[in-house]
Amino acid sequence: MMKKILALIGFALLTASSCSESEVTEVKPEPFTLKSADVIEQTDAFNWKIFKAVNDLAESGDNVVVSPISITQAFGMAINGATGDNLDEMLSVIGFTDSEGLNEAYKNIRGALSTADPKVVMEIANSAWYRMIFQ
Repeated sequence: MMKKILALIGFALLTASSCSESEVTEVKPEPFTLKSADVIEQTDAFNWKIFKAVNDLAESGDNVVVSPISITQAFGMAINGATGDNLDEMLSVIGFTDSEGLNEAYKNIRGALSTADPKVVMEIANSAWYRMIFQ
């Protein structure tokens, strides 16, 4: 029993000594760019429509959580491969005026949100997958 207590105390001391305040690096918050602010403003109406639609499908008393940035970023990723009428329709649905600078804007938005509060960890798990088809 005494060995377990000594091992526990040793572990606690080792852990405490390895975490000094001087070693904690402070992350400087990343500011939003003008394009990011435009993207946020342009998608506002779409975001409220999505929240309302999901909330309408929920049962009374259910908690509803929606990530508008995740949804519109996924559309932004799909917009990268769209052209012609498809591109125009996708831009219209989301509320974008054009697709120029979307990737950089979303990168900035993710950076600004993830550095806003050092106590909060924010991650978005959107990804795009493709398969080359050879004929």
